[in-house]
Amino acid sequence: MRAPLLAALSFAMIAAGSGACSNPAPGGPTRLLAAAPPAVSAPTPQASSASVADASPPPDVDAGVEAAAPARPGEHWTEAHRSVDACNDECRTSPKPKTYRDPHGSKRKFGYDGYVWVNLAVEREIDGQRRLHCVQVLWPPTEKNNDGKRSLAAKGIKPSWFRLIERTMQRLPWRHLQAVERFVIDDRPLLHGVAPFDRGAPGEDARDGRTVWLNSHLFRDPNHWIHGNYGHYWGYHWQREGVVLGRQGADHDLFSPVLLHEIGHIVNYNVVNGSAGDPTCPKCSEMCGDVGNCKELTQEQREAQCATAYCTGFGHESGTENWAEMYRWFYQGKATRELLEASFPGCYELLAGAGSRSGHNDGLEAPWERGLGQTEGYRKTRWDSCKGQACRSR
Repeated sequence: MRAPLLAALSFAMIAAGSGACSNPAPGGPTRLLAAAPPAVSAPTPQASSASVADASPPPDVDAGVEAAAPARPGEHWTEAHRSVDACNDECRTSPKPKTYRDPHGSKRKFGYDGYVWVNLAVEREIDGQRRLHCVQVLWPPTEKNNDGKRSLAAKGIKPSWFRLIERTMQRLPWRHLQAVERFVIDDRPLLHGVAPFDRGAPGEDARDGRTVWLNSHLFRDPNHWIHGNYGHYWGYHWQREGVVLGRQGADHDLFSPVLLHEIGHIVNYNVVNGSAGDPTCPKCSEMCGDVGNCKELTQEQREAQCATAYCTGFGHESGTENWAEMYRWFYQGKATRELLEASFPGCYELLAGAGSRSGHNDGLEAPWERGLGQTEGYRKTRWDSCKGQACRSR
C-alpha cells in the first residue's frame, strides 16, 4: 500500500567523494530509489569474527597475572569485539533500499514491518586489521509511520543523513558502536529520539535495547533551545551553527551530539550494565528518584545533580537521561569532557578510567585528536532555580 508514494523517496547520490552512502559513478549521479523496492524477509546476520557478547567489563589485566608487557596505547581487539566480513545491501553500493518484512508480523509495538531499509557500514582499523560493523537504517516509504502518524522521513532522507550517523558512530569505541544494531527514522519520538531498553517480548514489542528510533526533525532542522526538566538546554543537532544538513554533500564533516545522547542509552544497557534489558543508570549519574529522596530536596539541590536541564525522564526522576547527557559531553568535545571531569568525576572515570583501572572508553583516542572535529562553542543550561539564567559552570 505504500508503493504509490515511493517516487517521493528518490534522491540523487553524489557523483564523487568518499562519504557515507555516496555512490561514485561516472556520467552523473545515480538514483538510490527509482521504483518500489522488492520485499525481502528480515536480513540474515552476517558472519562475525567473534561470537562473544559485547556486554562485558573493560578489558583489564587480571590482578593475579603478571602482564608480559604494558599494553600499547589506543583501542585493541578483544574477545568482546565483533566484526563482520561483509556489509550487504550497503547504501554506498545497493541501487535501492529493500522492504523489511518482520518475521514477528506487522502488529508489534514500535514495529517497522513494511519500512524500507539499507545497511550503513562503519569501518576502522584496529590492531592492524580492517574491522566492519553494519548498522541497519529503516524509514517508512510513505508519509505515515506504522502508528498511522505523519512522518517526514521519506520526503527528506538523503545521503547526508546517513553520513551524519556514520560520522557520529566513528567517534565511539568499537564495543559501543557494535551494541547499536539499527536506527529507525519514523518520527515516532516527539522530539529527537528514544532508545528503549529490551522489553523481553520480541514477538510483541520491537524495543530490544539495541535500536534507536529518531524523529526526522533531527536531520531537517537547525540547533535550538529545548525545555528540559529543570530549565532550557541547547539541542546540538550537529556541532556547528549556521549550516543546513540537507544542503551538505555525502562527504560532509558533521556529527550529531544529540545522536551521541541516544547511543549513550544503548551503551548504558549493553556495555556498562551488561544487559540490553537493564536500564539502571550508573551510580555516578543517579538522581533523587534513584535514591528515593526527591521530597527532601529543594529545586536547586535537584538541579545540582544534573549535567544539563535534561537529566531525568519526564514523569520519573531516574538519572538515565543524566547519564546520556554525560556520555554526550565525553564524546562531543574537549571543553565538555573537561567539564565532565571537573563536575562529575565518577562518570568521567567510568569512561576514561583512573589509575590502573581501564574505563569503558577502551583507550580510544579522543575524536578531535583523530580528525573528527568537536562542538564549536558551548551554551550553558538556563536553570529554573536561577529564573532562566545560566548561573552555573555548566
